[in-house]
Amino acid sequence: MAKSYTTDDISLLRLFRTGRNQLRAVMSQKRDIRKRMVRSLERLTWFHDSAESMTGIALRDKQILEIGHGQMPLTAAFVASLGNDVHGIDLDETPSGLLDVRGYYRLARRNG
Repeated sequence: MAKSYTTDDISLLRLFRTGRNQLRAVMSQKRDIRKRMVRSLERLTWFHDSAESMTGIALRDKQILEIGHGQMPLTAAFVASLGNDVHGIDLDETPSGLLDVRGYYRLARRNG
């Protein structure tokens, strides 16, 4: 089985504390969602402009593979919104839904 570079032995107590801290961070970030979205769009626009500038190729109507997009494939979604056929691959474990407790446990055990 493949392991993530972040894999670590993790106790249930550490898993609970980490989850609690991440929930607090998400709730804090939720208050600044507008500012965070503006920053994300600025970074994605910079990525787009830089990629086109460095390659001399317009990022439209292409087939694109993003390797290692992680839990939040924002770049893939952004590039797909420009009319590209985008696919991403990542070996990280992902839960199948908000109530997938086993999935979140697997995520913590495998991804760190």
